[in-house]
Amino acid sequence: LGLRRKFTAGLPNIPARPASSIAMAAASSAMDAMEDRMPEKAPVKLPPDMDNILMEGGPENARWLVLQVPHDLDWVNVLSGSRLSLEPEPQLHLPETAQGLKIGFRTLADNLGSVFPLLPMTSGGHKVCPPPAASTRGYELFCITSIAEKADATARALEEQDRQMQKRLEAVAARNRREAAQNRVEMRKRCGISPLSKVLQDMGLPLDDFRDALAEDAWDGQGDEPAPVDVAVAPGGQSRSDLWTGSQVTFHVKVANTDNKSDSGVPLGLWRMSRLPPELYSAFILKAYRSNSAREQIEFMGCSEAAPKMVIEGTHVRNLAASSIRYLIGFNMITSKRLWICEGDAYGLERSSKYNEKRIKETADVPKTGEDYREARMAATHTFGIAANRAKVTRHQEKRQDRTFLEIGDHMSSLAKRVRDLDASKLDSSKVAEETAKSILPSWNPEAVEPHQIYTDGLGEIASAEMMEAEKDSLIQPAMLSTFRAGSFLAPASITLNGLEAAVLQARARSPENLSEKEASKLAMRWGVMHLLFQMYAFGTRGRGGVSRAKGLCAALKLELDSQLAYYWFNAYYEEVVGHNQERSFVTKKALAALLVWALHLTPGLGFDIPMTAEAELRLPAGQLRMTLENIGCSVTSPSGKHIINPMLRVKLTHPPKPEEDGESAKKRSRVGGRGRGRGRK
Repeated sequence: LGLRRKFTAGLPNIPARPASSIAMAAASSAMDAMEDRMPEKAPVKLPPDMDNILMEGGPENARWLVLQVPHDLDWVNVLSGSRLSLEPEPQLHLPETAQGLKIGFRTLADNLGSVFPLLPMTSGGHKVCPPPAASTRGYELFCITSIAEKADATARALEEQDRQMQKRLEAVAARNRREAAQNRVEMRKRCGISPLSKVLQDMGLPLDDFRDALAEDAWDGQGDEPAPVDVAVAPGGQSRSDLWTGSQVTFHVKVANTDNKSDSGVPLGLWRMSRLPPELYSAFILKAYRSNSAREQIEFMGCSEAAPKMVIEGTHVRNLAASSIRYLIGFNMITSKRLWICEGDAYGLERSSKYNEKRIKETADVPKTGEDYREARMAATHTFGIAANRAKVTRHQEKRQDRTFLEIGDHMSSLAKRVRDLDASKLDSSKVAEETAKSILPSWNPEAVEPHQIYTDGLGEIASAEMMEAEKDSLIQPAMLSTFRAGSFLAPASITLNGLEAAVLQARARSPENLSEKEASKLAMRWGVMHLLFQMYAFGTRGRGGVSRAKGLCAALKLELDSQLAYYWFNAYYEEVVGHNQERSFVTKKALAALLVWALHLTPGLGFDIPMTAEAELRLPAGQLRMTLENIGCSVTSPSGKHIINPMLRVKLTHPPKPEEDGESAKKRSRVGGRGRGRGRK
């Protein structure tokens, strides 16, 4: 078989009966359904010494060892009179009669946890179940050869290194917890924070439910760290998490006398199907029957609460000698230093092809929900499934969210209430559009009749007369001032104009007029404002998402570092960035609207013919320039004809902005362009 198992601990302690009476009742009812077709019941007898000691001391105070030994080892002579210690590390002291042998003693390397004793629930009874996992450990006796001795020495050295490393890690963790407790106390005093007990009392919560948290919160980092208070204590002062923990005494080994009329030894279950979690050891309950093939042998049959519909059969393992190992059972009472050893009789536990028909019928009569089937499937997979399936189930349980099922009537009423709440909190689209327009466009007069009255206040918001006068030297370009004085409004050869500036200059050239020195100087300042607005727009739409500082904007506009106009535009057309005090983000739409409104008011008729190349200069997608001009309040047309060589937009400010949009125009706009809406307008 090549079995090398280690029996792990982890269950809370139970008396002679299993931990869950509900689980055992379900398992017993599952076996009772098979009574009519089972052979004669067979009592399970333990060695007399073991039976008497268990009856006197109580099975709940017994501790068990599963010892794996070589099959050819004369374990009776080797272990009789020997002394055994389990902590801090397993050690075996042989008697004088066996001093010449080299016998090693260590914990089973494999952690499958599928080897456990099967003890009768009552003395001489036919019902058996495993002892609590918290009271059982697994060890191995082996003959030390030269190779095995070196390997064992290396393993012990590595184990010692791991133990020292674990101690250092625990020391560091304890120091960190102590410092954290001291910092918590100091910060609580400094900030006037109430302790956890006061907070829980104010919230009306029971303090008994938070004893561990309260003990940790009350610790100030001085003295010993508080231990968990919810640890059950067994008789003799040992924790129920593992009855062997703290067993630093030396046990005296004594071989239990066997009765020839009884079975050869204590029944030992070998679970071969898969790795068995420790919490399911005591969920087994089996019954012993006479074997049909040999009346001297017994067989076991039963089930587990984890899979009550599945029948589990236990048959005697006859070829255990072929694996060159055998199993011994040792038991000790927690009040004694004597360790009794006897032979273990191995029985292989496997799933039977039969099913508990009565149990299946009983459970089928009970209404089931999808959650019940799901829980049963996950429990069966976690218990009997392969490692990959168990890992999948574990991940699913970690990500799982609690589900609640509602009546359809209540659910529909809650949905209707939710709809009413959403309708009540829904904002008016016209108001939202108006607020958006106010945050982007300059101030306008919605009741204005003449076009030049629409943005009277908005022009002052873009650049006031006082700020233009303060920046007069930086705004006026000598070449443009000479052009305005001449009244020809022809583009000077020394200046390269962009598309918007060229459109404004052409519009003034269509209506030439003679300007006085004062008027020409004023127009040159306003032209300089438009030029700086364009430079600011180009600087803001570059890389880095338009994030900049005020000094960077001053340098881009070639203004003084203390320029009042630059700092005003930085606050007006740049918005705050969370976490950055000096950097702000450029608002493209607001700056574009200000640039177009200012450019329109540099023309005599509040209109111009702007070439389509200006859209690329402004780094706008196709159609965005037309939409922005329409939102400002302009009428926009595309002139056509043989005399039109370059595509352009004919723009004229005619009415105040209209943020609200009727349903029909909204539908038309949604059908023009956009993802999944066709190719758009040609």
